[in-house]
Amino acid sequence: MGFLRRLFGGRDQPISVHTESDGTQIRVSVSGAPTAQRRRTERGHARAPLAGNFAPPELPRLATPTLPPKSERPYRAANCPYCAAVLAPLPKAKKACPSCHQAILVRSSFDGFIDLLREADLDAWSEQDNLKRSDALEHRELEERQALKAAGFLASDSGLSVEVHGESHYQRVLERVAGGRSEHGADFQCVARLVREPANRYDKNAVRVEVQGETVGYISRDDVEDILPMLEKLDGQGRPAWVRATIVGGWDDGRTRGSFGIQLDDLPEEDEI
Repeated sequence: MGFLRRLFGGRDQPISVHTESDGTQIRVSVSGAPTAQRRRTERGHARAPLAGNFAPPELPRLATPTLPPKSERPYRAANCPYCAAVLAPLPKAKKACPSCHQAILVRSSFDGFIDLLREADLDAWSEQDNLKRSDALEHRELEERQALKAAGFLASDSGLSVEVHGESHYQRVLERVAGGRSEHGADFQCVARLVREPANRYDKNAVRVEVQGETVGYISRDDVEDILPMLEKLDGQGRPAWVRATIVGGWDDGRTRGSFGIQLDDLPEEDEI
């Protein structure tokens, strides 16, 4: 850990640890001054939330639209698509029309209806259904971005994608936040904060990524220049840079184990905030 602190701009200082009767550990430098962070022991104590202006916002939770089961969905029409004869009972699978004897296809649409189709119309129907699905997903993404902005997150309509590097040094933090390993790996949404490190001795433009107050990686050098103007503007306004993030990886299927990583939502440019 001393090597990592030197690498990313920190400095090792001798410390002593005083444990109080309730299990609280206070880390004190040799000068007698308490360090900036007061920690609880790992066993039986939750980490205290960040206070004041740096308390992370909560992730907005949008209601997930659900469709009724296929057996309860209404038919868009009750007529044969060939001869327009009224069908009773309505077919639940491919069936020949009792009047014209043509094969009627039955398909469940993305908008919640059941459609009766001619075979010649199937390709066009599939294309239209995919368009409905795409429009619905685009509308939901827009709602999510608006909700994130309203909650205090950085979210972009245009999309400035950045990568996080160095997660291999912070596997324990990522594993703890994600709730441990699983067979198929993590897909865990959380709140990340971007913090500039102008005093970093190796890179004055370094930007670290924090989750729950702990470093989990650094923005890649290739991407830092794109987001520095935005972060400088936020610093001038006294606003922390919160962004929605997703912890991925960390699978353990009994044969292989994957590393954890973290992905950030697309970020806005300076003129978007």
